[in-house]
Amino acid sequence: MTLWPAPPVTRSLPPGEVHLWRIPLTISSEEISLLHTLLCADEWQRAKRLLDRRKAQDFIVGRGRLRQILASYLHSDPVAIEFTCGMHGKPALTSNALQFNLSHSGAWAVLALRADAAVGVDLERIDPALDYAALAARFFTSAENELLLAAPTAQRRRRFYRLWTRKEALLKGQGRGFSVSAEQEAGDWRLQSFWIAPGYVGTVACAGEIPTLRRWQATEEK
Repeated sequence: MTLWPAPPVTRSLPPGEVHLWRIPLTISSEEISLLHTLLCADEWQRAKRLLDRRKAQDFIVGRGRLRQILASYLHSDPVAIEFTCGMHGKPALTSNALQFNLSHSGAWAVLALRADAAVGVDLERIDPALDYAALAARFFTSAENELLLAAPTAQRRRRFYRLWTRKEALLKGQGRGFSVSAEQEAGDWRLQSFWIAPGYVGTVACAGEIPTLRRWQATEEK
């Protein structure tokens, strides 16, 4: 049984569940062109401002798939979906309480959906050249640095990414900016790591009780 099965044709999101969608960013030019047509004028402009062609393509695929997947739950036209942004840029739907969060890194994106409480998600591709120790010294709390240094040297890089995604997912779920000095407390939030592909680390953050986590593989939407 695959960890990321094809989704059901009829989709619903009951209270107490979080749905994670694994989205491949490398797709055909025809699919990219189709997804481009789903974007609003602001999204078009954001894509145009990305001078790196790969980053622009990843943005188009991520936002296009986001619209398609949300529309499949809301039974609406992907083009008709409207977004608003919170204080720190966390997007939300203007006319529905469905909570969502999107993250992408490398060849993959992941979308988290929840009906009854806030959710955040972060995905990172492990970079073997990253100076993770410098980032940890700058951004991690003393407790996080202790956890990092407690790992065997050979496992420390992966431990860094696990801690990093936990921090990012929590802050994204809470709609807060990344703070260098503030001690970040999970409080009543629950953090769960997940596997998406070799060489990647992901974490989903959920407010309140631990939900049932369901995984789906994003495919071409008709």
